[in-house]
Amino acid sequence: MTDRRNVIAEGPLRCLAALLTARNVLDCEMTKIIGRPMDKGPFGEFVASQIFDLDLNLNAAKKGYDGYFTVGDYKGEPLKGRKVEIKYYTKCDRSLDLKTGVEKPAFYLVMTGPPKRDNEDKDTPAPWVIESVFLFETEALEQVVVPKKDPVGIKKERWVEAQIYPAHNGDFTNEGQEFVNEERRAALALFGSEAVD
Repeated sequence: MTDRRNVIAEGPLRCLAALLTARNVLDCEMTKIIGRPMDKGPFGEFVASQIFDLDLNLNAAKKGYDGYFTVGDYKGEPLKGRKVEIKYYTKCDRSLDLKTGVEKPAFYLVMTGPPKRDNEDKDTPAPWVIESVFLFETEALEQVVVPKKDPVGIKKERWVEAQIYPAHNGDFTNEGQEFVNEERRAALALFGSEAVD
């Protein structure tokens, strides 16, 4: 008969406990950097604010939007001071949580990992990487979808039109250049799949 104490001491439970301990140490270190608990929302907001020069709300619990643009143009009009909601998804399944309250953002900045494959199992690990960035104008989105509590599916064409990285949408610029310039591309590449492999 197998001694259960040996299985616990040497088996997968011990390995899992060691990995969880290492993860907790890493989470604490990352929390020190971003200033909030290490979760997808705070992670995405911190990364986006650093790369895209966004001013985040001082109150992280503020409903409706996460912050403001400080630079850039949309269709020739300044983005500075416009409200933005930041989303980070480890997979791009073409759905988006839209705000339904009074204080809606003018734009949604969405960073995602790789596209979700049709035959992909829901238990497939999803590493925290950034492969694509999208910038949606809220008013244009609401002409084709109705905001609700659950994530809303958005047609593939809309995602293609809204992409600013790695492809570029010409509606968004910064001082006459691409919104995602070389410096921003290099910063995003730090979080790409190649950097994780």
